[in-house]
Amino acid sequence: MELKIDKPEHSLERFCILTRKLDRVSSSLVRHLSLLGKEEIVVDVASASSSVSDFNVVRIPDEDAQSYEHLMSHPKNFPLITSWSRAFVHLSGTLQKGEAVWFVEDDVAGDSESFRQLVTKTAEVGADLSALEFESAAENSDWIWFPTAEGFFERPWRSFNPLCRLSERLIRKILEFREQHGRMTFHEVLFASIAAENGMSTLNWQKDIRFKHLVANFRYRPIIRHPVQGVCHPVKDLELVNLPCEAPPQSS
Repeated sequence: MELKIDKPEHSLERFCILTRKLDRVSSSLVRHLSLLGKEEIVVDVASASSSVSDFNVVRIPDEDAQSYEHLMSHPKNFPLITSWSRAFVHLSGTLQKGEAVWFVEDDVAGDSESFRQLVTKTAEVGADLSALEFESAAENSDWIWFPTAEGFFERPWRSFNPLCRLSERLIRKILEFREQHGRMTFHEVLFASIAAENGMSTLNWQKDIRFKHLVANFRYRPIIRHPVQGVCHPVKDLELVNLPCEAPPQSS
């Protein structure tokens, strides 16, 4: 039986699932998020996948994403235009008033109850940027990607964004940044730096007792190879993603 979940009432929650190919997205991830708000799968390369064929797919061609480049860390590691860029092109013409947007990379996984708790509680807080690992360059100037802020921010910040939630006003400020500079810069610097520069509110899930139990297995590396509790990252094995997971206990 499919779990019935009340969608958050505090804002319009929208989910952009980011992936290179459609067949890299687990049907369970799409299903969990579609119960909580509007879900869209933003792809780089069109491919057939019967498991997610009934969901919303967004494909923006490269020629329509010019000046939205550089949202990934380094052109040696990633193309200049990825699903991150395509998502912002899509949002530039479709973002609604009061809408909050979650960006979800395809190696994020979790059970329905953990996603429900994380989404509804985060919507209740209503921060402009909800993510993990917030840190200023003044606190850690050795972080490898702070140079991507040069020429754009005097006091840069960073956040860890494989899963993150942005308010409408933060997204519009990011789109203004693109118009001003004719390009983007690495999203892990861009989002947090614009939020700080404009005095916007932030929520670090790892530092808040209401959320940290839900993201206890969220990290950059190593890859998760066994079922774990909560919303987790990175999970590369689609069979593992689709295994039933146990929700973590409620925080006190």
